[in-house]
Amino acid sequence: MGYTGNIVNNGVINVTGKGSIGMYGTGAGTTVYNGTASNRNAVINLNSSETTGIYLDNGAYGYNYGTIKSNGSGLKKVVGVVVKMVRQLKIMEILILLQKMQEEFYRKGMLRELILE
Repeated sequence: MGYTGNIVNNGVINVTGKGSIGMYGTGAGTTVYNGTASNRNAVINLNSSETTGIYLDNGAYGYNYGTIKSNGSGLKKVVGVVVKMVRQLKIMEILILLQKMQEEFYRKGMLRELILE
């Protein structure tokens, strides 16, 4: 049996450094929340090139009630959410904000359900 967990960001995560990830979840039964239904003020700031806000894999569930955004100019390969082999990703209200950059949403593997509210 693999490990599972639940991670919730109710504040601010500052992601700096090449290859860094703000929140990561893997495995069935694992949930990752950027904010909650009662707290939509959570923020993930992507402050460097080649950073990722949320990374989900192997059946993890992800919920974004907050904001994922890039900060600064000239950043490259900044990704809001990476989804691999995930059953469900629920994005609430504010999708993914990447300032002065192309929006990137990568999907590799299988995503059964994408819910936009």
